[in-house]
Amino acid sequence: MFQGYVVVFKVIGDVAMYVCGGPDENELLLNTVLITLQDAVKTVLRGQLTYAAVMDNLDVVLIVLDELIDNGCVSGRVAREQGGDAGAPEADAVLCVL
Repeated sequence: MFQGYVVVFKVIGDVAMYVCGGPDENELLLNTVLITLQDAVKTVLRGQLTYAAVMDNLDVVLIVLDELIDNGCVSGRVAREQGGDAGAPEADAVLCVL
């Protein structure tokens, strides 16, 4: 907790990534967002997650961030809760992290 916000971070080499949420946010959820962001950025940078690579491709990194978080809401897909069938098709869902 930092000044009323839940903050999770990860340092990979010379790159530090932070995800912040409100005081009522689930820390595990924010950590999942952080891991997803790290994996996506690492993928678009072809495995080279360095400060120089991030700065050289900042436009692509910002697009990844924009696709992951839209107006403070984490976009994603969750299993449909109705029916209780593990093999049920997934439904679109949005989780807001405000």
